[in-house]
Amino acid sequence: MANDSEMSGWSDLLHSSLKLLKQANPAAQFPPLQRNLDQLELLSKKLKAKTSRTEAPSQSIAATRCT
Repeated sequence: MANDSEMSGWSDLLHSSLKLLKQANPAAQFPPLQRNLDQLELLSKKLKAKTSRTEAPSQSIAATRCT
């Protein structure tokens, strides 16, 4: 379980991101996104699966640098 300082850090990050959003475009109204840790894990795995399909193998990258 997170301790008080970790929770404070997350709260500060949330506050900073909301402040940044308002500064970027105060007229735009974006609904807040709320995800739990399980949802974040699932979404990150889906994103990783998408990116790993398009990445070239490291050997072919190394081969292009040598030529």
